Amino acid sequence: MISSVQTQRRRIAGLAAAFLTGCAISTPQRVAPLAPDEPADALVYVSITQARVRPESRAEFAELTRRVAALLDQGQPGLVCHSIRREVLGSQAWTLTVWRSPAAREQFARHPIHAEAMAVSRRLLAEVRVRRLELRREELPLGWDKALALLDAAPAGG
Repeated sequence: MISSVQTQRRRIAGLAAAFLTGCAISTPQRVAPLAPDEPADALVYVSITQARVRPESRAEFAELTRRVAALLDQGQPGLVCHSIRREVLGSQAWTLTVWRSPAAREQFARHPIHAEAMAVSRRLLAEVRVRRLELRREELPLGWDKALALLDAAPAGG
């Protein structure tokens, strides 16, 4: 027989889970200062990614994400800013990176840690969406509300 205290605890846990499902947390987005020769209205190159992680793969995906985030936190050539966002209890994760040039973005993509994460993620993810676009530097920082709207507004195949 389940006691009333156990029943109450289960109800509270269920309410907390329902509340937290869909809730997301993100890392802060710190925008690098302008380079001496960089105008405030210069173009920057944005990559926004949304991934739906297979439930059984969340721990492994979290470790890959931690390694890539640590690499970004060390600073990378041409990186303007970045943020990582994930659902607290769900299976969705997002990345936002902003680069001074497409070449800098591609150089980072070839880094061994990132390249390994991309290769391994193929089996961990149920779905991935990516949007690449150009914005003016003065539009930064790019909040997650706007980033998600830009991702949702991506043309088919974009």
